[in-house]
Amino acid sequence: MTRKLKLLTLLLAVVFALSFSTAIAADNVPSSGTVKISGGSFALGIGWSWGSGHLNYKGREYPFRISGLKIIDLGGSSWDAVGEVYHMKDLADFEGTFIGGGAAGQTMKNENGVVMNLRSTKVGLQITLAPGGLKVSLK
Repeated sequence: MTRKLKLLTLLLAVVFALSFSTAIAADNVPSSGTVKISGGSFALGIGWSWGSGHLNYKGREYPFRISGLKIIDLGGSSWDAVGEVYHMKDLADFEGTFIGGGAAGQTMKNENGVVMNLRSTKVGLQITLAPGGLKVSLK
């Protein structure tokens, strides 16, 4: 891949991530619940993420698994994240593939319209040049 194409890919990924996270965060609606997630990832060109977490929804805690694929990725890391969930009308809406990105945190939306705003800490080095996605499955 040429240097110009790499820079263009990076620029497009940043623009997409910033516009996507701003559009979702501007909703100003009350949260449906909260999440705590722990996981890890490893990549050499194409990356893989894995982990598990708990969704607190309507006063109950629901365990879930995550897995994901990233393109144009390099490195390895472990991470913990906490955040809020929005636009969830039913527990089943939480399952699906969340896609998105962000600069200060991670704002992701699934095919059911559910939004997760995550704040995470990461240990390790990882460079991602494209937005990623996470598949969420309730246990």
